[in-house]
Amino acid sequence: MMPRTPNTGQAVEYLRRSVERDKSADKDRGAGQRAANAEQAARDGVTITRTFAGDWGTSGGRGARAKRAAMADLIDAVRAGEVSRVYCHTTDRLARDVEYGMTLWNACKDAGTILRPGSQTFDPRDPGYLTLWAVLLSQAEEDLDRITAKNQDAQDFGHDHAATCPLPGRPHRGRCHLIGCTDTSHCPLSHKRGRVPYGQDPSHPEEVAALARLVALWSERPTYLAVAKAANAEHLPNRFPGAAWHAGSVSRILRHANVASAAKGRRGARAKATRTYAGLLRCGGTIAGRTCGAILTSQPRPDGRNISYLCRAAHNDATHSRPYSISERYIEPWVRAEVARMELEADAVTIATDNAAERASLAAKRARWIEQYGEGLIDRAERDRRLAAVDAQLAALGATEALIEVPEIVWDGPGRWTPADLNAVLRRILASVTLGPDLRPLSAEWWNPALRRG
Repeated sequence: MMPRTPNTGQAVEYLRRSVERDKSADKDRGAGQRAANAEQAARDGVTITRTFAGDWGTSGGRGARAKRAAMADLIDAVRAGEVSRVYCHTTDRLARDVEYGMTLWNACKDAGTILRPGSQTFDPRDPGYLTLWAVLLSQAEEDLDRITAKNQDAQDFGHDHAATCPLPGRPHRGRCHLIGCTDTSHCPLSHKRGRVPYGQDPSHPEEVAALARLVALWSERPTYLAVAKAANAEHLPNRFPGAAWHAGSVSRILRHANVASAAKGRRGARAKATRTYAGLLRCGGTIAGRTCGAILTSQPRPDGRNISYLCRAAHNDATHSRPYSISERYIEPWVRAEVARMELEADAVTIATDNAAERASLAAKRARWIEQYGEGLIDRAERDRRLAAVDAQLAALGATEALIEVPEIVWDGPGRWTPADLNAVLRRILASVTLGPDLRPLSAEWWNPALRRG
């Protein structure tokens, strides 16, 4: 079987590494794949002009489609007629399951694109190549299942061992055999059981001193983040040379050390919004010649009697237009008038019945768009656009249902709602409020525009 002449597109290569950060010198390393592909292309008398890369790990396996963005881009380019040859290190670098492999095969068949995995050549337009291609895909799929089972067995063994081993483990991250460690006081395997917490092992005086300093910093500073910044500034040692301190590691170490003040828990941001318009106001100012669009942050006025909202981007970029803050009293009248336009034209039973039918219809649409993408009838961009429209309609249905039981908002008087309650209801009605260049309200985006009277 001799392959026919490919189309007039460009020669491209596809790279996929076995792990996310492959620093080994084996054949799966990105540089090794590039060199092999370039050598094969030179033999064919062509030059690779485009690379599809970024996929890694078990992305070739079933159920991990989100990690195969580069493969999806490659298939889209093939269907667009932009690719004449696809170079790859081996067949299993392209796909480890039959479904993905056949999707690529059918796209190449329709576009007249030749596949060049390793030293092999496949012309999907010739039916004689299909049998070998299917066999290689099936073999790669079986290898994936075998590797998955082997990894699972190794994990199970590690968990069982860590639960019974009386020795501390992970002194050299499970690499005792590589560095020739013969110390029998610790387990050579990589488990954490029995390891002495940071700063509590007398054999490591530098950690003991660092822990004492962390405790002192904690008594001087209000948050774990502030302590982490100070620890980085003072270059306090940790167990990962070169790594920076962060709030999570500081919190964990202080809790293990039974520092009384650490038991107060996380201090900083509140668990939920306590300002009336938090998360709703979108900045209408300009920054570097474009509309900012950032969500404003709330903060109390210096006198403590009023709330203002400001754009944090203005603090980091001097090109941000002025003003960049607005008082709440300029926002409330406009929002009250906008929310007063809401009208539910049906009772709860009617809305629930109609929404159930609409949800079933949208679910059928979602399945249909996914099926058409799998069959190659639409590209990924069109699929994403249609699915986003379905998601928006589902969100609108949810917003309508959430408002059925909401009583009339009490803005004034002794029964006035708290800012937190007002915010919770407003964010069910409105997705955002767009401000103008002067930070005065211009328009509002409703979760369900049908609820707004003209």
